[in-house]
Amino acid sequence: MNSNFDTFHPEEFTSLNSCFFVEDPQGLIDYLIKSFNAEQLNRIV
Repeated sequence: MNSNFDTFHPEEFTSLNSCFFVEDPQGLIDYLIKSFNAEQLNRIV
C-alpha cells in the first residue's frame, strides 16, 4: 500500500464513519439500509 494512504484505524471501525444531524434520524437510517443494503452496527443517541 502507498504510504501516503496508509492510515491507522481501530479494527472495529470501517473506512466510513459519519455523524449526521437530521430531523428524521430513523427515516435516514431506513433509507440507507434499504438503498445500500447497509447494516447498522452502532448508534449513539
